[in-house]
Amino acid sequence: MHKRTFLPKYHMVFIVAFLLIFVGVACLPVAAGPTSTPIIQVIEVNREVTREVTRIVEVPVTVTPTPTPADTDTPTPTATSADTPTITPTSEPAAITVLTSTQCLFGPDPVYFNRYDILAGSQQTVIGRNQDGSWLFVQGTDHTYPCWVKTGLVKVDSGRLIDTPITSPILLPYITLYPPPQAVSTNRSGNDVTIFWLPIAMSEADYNGYLIEARVCQGGQLVFIPKSYVASFDKNTSMMAVKVTDEPGCLEPSSARIYTIIKTGYSTPKDISWPAWPTPSPTPTLTQAP
Repeated sequence: MHKRTFLPKYHMVFIVAFLLIFVGVACLPVAAGPTSTPIIQVIEVNREVTREVTRIVEVPVTVTPTPTPADTDTPTPTATSADTPTITPTSEPAAITVLTSTQCLFGPDPVYFNRYDILAGSQQTVIGRNQDGSWLFVQGTDHTYPCWVKTGLVKVDSGRLIDTPITSPILLPYITLYPPPQAVSTNRSGNDVTIFWLPIAMSEADYNGYLIEARVCQGGQLVFIPKSYVASFDKNTSMMAVKVTDEPGCLEPSSARIYTIIKTGYSTPKDISWPAWPTPSPTPTLTQAP
């Protein structure tokens, strides 16, 4: 009897303990799924990206230097003919010897006054010539100012006359005792141009007329024509006139100037307003009525 009571008592204790353990375990909170591994993976990914960027930045970059003008083979620009002035060599002036004693004039024509007498054997340097080369503008040690001598009276010692530049007459020094003519005008009638002027009152001892230097078109080229006008002294009181031939056909315009002449030289020149050729009127075209 006593033995039957002992076994159930322990059996009950065991059952109660088991139930308490089961209930305790069942009441514990249910744990979520493991999260530590994803967090570790995110950290590793960020670290890997940072490492990759650092590696790219640290890659050395090769820089090719830009060539300087000294390192290139480009040739240095050279000056062209348009940049470099052309120097035309000039020949030495011709040297001449006067063959016979002669007059050396103010200009290249017998209408000019004598400036100096030069002797045979006189040596001169040619510094100019007229258009056709028939007169030479010479300078020598036997006269102060250059003057004009006929080409047929000299011998060329050196140089070439053809290389001598064409020169206009230079009547310096001008005299200042009398002025050039006043009230100068012109009138054209075809190829004829008439020059008018009022005379200058002078003493009879000084009076030697007037000089006109014209550059006019004749035969298709501009030519130099000097003209002197010397009326009697008693007629040096009224309007005077000289006619000059001036043709069409030249590219350069014609011109002229006038001087007063006295025995010791020429006044300052006065430019003459030159009349141009009139513009030809167009020829009317005739049409027939239908």
